[in-house]
Amino acid sequence: MKTYRRTATLIAAVAVILPASADASSVGRFASEGGGFQYTAHPGETNDVTVTRDGTGVLIDDPGAVIRPFGSECAAVNEHRVRCADTFPNEFGEPLSIDLGDGNDKARLGDSLKPVLSNVSLDGDQGDDELSGSESPNNLAGGPGSDKLTAGAGTSGLSLAERLSFDDKAGPRWITQPDQATCAAYVPEFQGQTRTITADGSDTVDGSCGTPQIVTSTDPVDAPKGSKGKCEKTSRKKGYRIEAKSKYGVVFQKQVSTGGFRYYGCLFNGGKISMITSADAGGFSGGGQNKPVMNGRYVAFATRGTAIGDEVDRLNVWDLRNGFTKFQGGGPFISKIVVKKNGSVAWISTSQVAGSGDHEVHRISDENQDEGNVVLERSGTITTTSLKLEAGSNSISWVSGGETKTAELR
Repeated sequence: MKTYRRTATLIAAVAVILPASADASSVGRFASEGGGFQYTAHPGETNDVTVTRDGTGVLIDDPGAVIRPFGSECAAVNEHRVRCADTFPNEFGEPLSIDLGDGNDKARLGDSLKPVLSNVSLDGDQGDDELSGSESPNNLAGGPGSDKLTAGAGTSGLSLAERLSFDDKAGPRWITQPDQATCAAYVPEFQGQTRTITADGSDTVDGSCGTPQIVTSTDPVDAPKGSKGKCEKTSRKKGYRIEAKSKYGVVFQKQVSTGGFRYYGCLFNGGKISMITSADAGGFSGGGQNKPVMNGRYVAFATRGTAIGDEVDRLNVWDLRNGFTKFQGGGPFISKIVVKKNGSVAWISTSQVAGSGDHEVHRISDENQDEGNVVLERSGTITTTSLKLEAGSNSISWVSGGETKTAELR
C-alpha cells in the first residue's frame, strides 16, 4: 500500500508547482535530472493504459481517462492519447512510472520502448488490476487487491505482496491478498541479473517466474537487523561517502572518472540503488550544510543551477522505493528542509521577490496536493535555520521575530 497519494503536476519554470487538473489523469516529465515521466490516474477512473513506441517518442493511450499532459515533452494527440518524447535524448532513455490509483484497472506495455524509455514501472495500487509487461525493461507491482501480473521477457521485478504504510501504528507490515503471476522467460539486460518476485502465502506464482520471496503479514518492511544487503554494502565501499542515513535507507556520494560526483540512494529492504542527482545537475546545495534529509522512503534535498543566470536552489523530494521525484519546489537559496514519512515537505528560502531581503517558509502537503507550493510566511525576521518537524504531530514550527509560529504539514 502506498504511503503517498497523487503526484502533483509540475511545470519547470523557476520551480513553480501547479496542481493537476481536478478531473483528469496527468502525464509529463519532471524537471530534475533522472526525474523521468509520470502517468498519474485520476481517482474514480477505470483505466486501460497502453504504452507503445512511436519513432523517437512513446504513445500513452487510456480510453478510460481524459489525459492532461504537462511540461514541454508531452503533447495531447486527443483527449485519450498523449505522445511523450525527451527533448534531450540519450542512449539510456528516461524512466516512466504509471500509477493507476483506485479501481479495477489494466495496463500493458509494447515492445522496443528503449532507448526512449529506460524502464517502466507499472503500479496497480488499489483495486483488482491486470498488468502486463513486455520485452522492454519493466517492473510490475499489483498493490492492494487481487491482481493479475503477466511478466514479459524484460520484467525484472514482480511485487504481489502488499505493504502497509510506514505511518501505520502497528508498524510497517505486509498484508495478504490473493494475486496471480505468470511469466515469459526472463532475458536479463545485464549479466548476472535475476528476476525478483515478492509474494505472500495466498499468491499463485507460475514456475517459469522463478522462486518467489514469500513474506507473511508479520514481516517488517525494513530489513532484518544486521542484514541490510546490497544497499548498505555499496554505500560503504571505498571511494563512496555517506551523505545521509536512516533506519530505512541511505544516500551516498561517488566520485566519477571525469572528476565530478554522483549521488545515489536506496532502501535497506531490497530497493534498487538509484541515482538522485549529480554535480553536473548542481549536486546537493542548501538544506542545512548541504546535506539531504531522510524520513521513511523519502529523501529531500536542494540542488543549485550551474548555468549563468540559473544560480538558484531547487528543492526535490525523491522516492527511494520507486526511484522518482515526488515533489519539486525552489529557492532562490534554501537554508533549511524538513520532510515527513509520507513525502510532505517544508523549507525556508530567500524570497522570490527580488530585492526584498525577506525569507519565506514554504509547504507542499501530500494530503492537500491541489494547493501546490504554499508560502506560509514572507518576512525579514524569519530565523533561517529554525524550521522543525514537530515530533508525533502533523505540524511544523519556525521562529520569526523572536516568536515561534506553527502550521499544518499533512
